Amino acid sequence: MVPRTDPSAKTVSIELAPRPVVLNDYLVFPMTDNKLVENAYPNYGPSGDGAPRGQGAGPGPVQQRRTVNLLFVKNDGSQTRTLFKQNCLIVMQTYAGNAPYLNPANPSYGPKTISKNVYLAVTGDTNNNGTFDFSDRKDLFVSNYDGTELKEVLQSVGWYQGIGDDKLLILQDDSQGATQYYSYDLSDGSLKQLINTKDLTYSSEGSK
Repeated sequence: MVPRTDPSAKTVSIELAPRPVVLNDYLVFPMTDNKLVENAYPNYGPSGDGAPRGQGAGPGPVQQRRTVNLLFVKNDGSQTRTLFKQNCLIVMQTYAGNAPYLNPANPSYGPKTISKNVYLAVTGDTNNNGTFDFSDRKDLFVSNYDGTELKEVLQSVGWYQGIGDDKLLILQDDSQGATQYYSYDLSDGSLKQLINTKDLTYSSEGSK
C-alpha cells in the first residue's frame, strides 16, 4: 500500500500515470491521486512529466490530478524506488538531459541542459488548511537521474529556470515578502545569492 501523508487523503486513491518517462535505463512513473487541484503552473503539468505543454496552454490555473510522488523502475526490473519517502505534492519537475525554462515556448533562452533531476514540491501543509495545495510553501530538490541522492536545495521557491548548462536561476519569496534570486550549480552543488530586494532602494528624485 502506498503511504499517505496528505491530511485530506482518506478517500484518495493512488494510481500510476499510464505513460512513463524514459531516463536512460530507468522508467519514471508519476504517481497521481484522484483529487483535482488548481495548478498555478499550466505549462508544466504535475500530472505528467514536467515537459512544456506548448503554446496551446492558456494562461492561468488549470484543474488536474496531483502528482504525489515519482516511481523509478530500472528497465530490467532489478530496482524500484519512490523519489520521496512520504507522498507530497510535486508542482514541477525537469529531468536530466532536458532544459528547465521559465517560459519553455520562448526559444530565445537557447539550449541549457542539466545533469540532474530538479523538482519543485510541497512537502507540508504550511498554510494549515488540511491539505497539500499550491498555496503551501514550495521547496526545490535535486536528485540523480535515477532518483537517488535526493537533496533539498532551497525552501520557499517561486520558480526556477536554466541560465546555462547545469546552472539554475532560482527565485525565493520569504515570509516577509522579500524576493531573493539565487544561482545554483548542479555540477558542484554551490548556491549563491545574487539579489535580495530588501537591499534595493528607490527614490523618486533619482540617484544622487
